[in-house]
Amino acid sequence: MAAVADPASVESSGNIVTLVIIQSIPLPSGKTLKDVYDETYRSFEQESGYQLISERTLTIDGVTAYENIHRINVDGVTKQERATWLEKNGKIYVILCGTSPERFDTENRNFDLITYSFQVK
Repeated sequence: MAAVADPASVESSGNIVTLVIIQSIPLPSGKTLKDVYDETYRSFEQESGYQLISERTLTIDGVTAYENIHRINVDGVTKQERATWLEKNGKIYVILCGTSPERFDTENRNFDLITYSFQVK
């Protein structure tokens, strides 16, 4: 796991508003990336603080990736997040970019830079 936060987005409470987290997990045996992606968001839809905004398929590092943009409320804080999922060499990578809903459009250029330049070595 790797995480990067915008130090200018830290609130007085210590809450980090704008951040990017990259997670990697092994692809479960007998499952596809799409299986794991769909299962994850089916469970999120059951949570009252989750609201889907959009989904699409794109190409990242030469492979098919799935993007999910949503709003989520955690402990009274609403964030808008863009999660991009891809699988390479038997591992799932999730690039999670998040900020406040008000800052999302402004930060999207930065999120694009991170997401579209992502490469598995």
